[in-house]
Amino acid sequence: AGWLGSLTCERHLAGFLAELLQGGRWGIWHAVNGGDCTRAEAVRAMALMAGIPCSVEEEPQPELCPAECRPLDARLSAGDAASAGFTPLPSWQEAVLQ
Repeated sequence: AGWLGSLTCERHLAGFLAELLQGGRWGIWHAVNGGDCTRAEAVRAMALMAGIPCSVEEEPQPELCPAECRPLDARLSAGDAASAGFTPLPSWQEAVLQ
């Protein structure tokens, strides 16, 4: 498999930040929409949101990755934020459909 990551919708991030400021809970929090995706899935979602028809194929996993390459697993977990009582953000798929 290739790159896996987490997406964050700006509307949902704004809501999270408002909740953070109103609740006075400070710290470092991962605010990401639920689920993970590949780069191809992310591009397809952005194209769908922009109304641009396109065909995107998964990228092959590189055999060797240069030092400046991003990690193949860049997923973030919002579990700590949910445990602290923050409202979980919906899945990234729901964010695309809104």
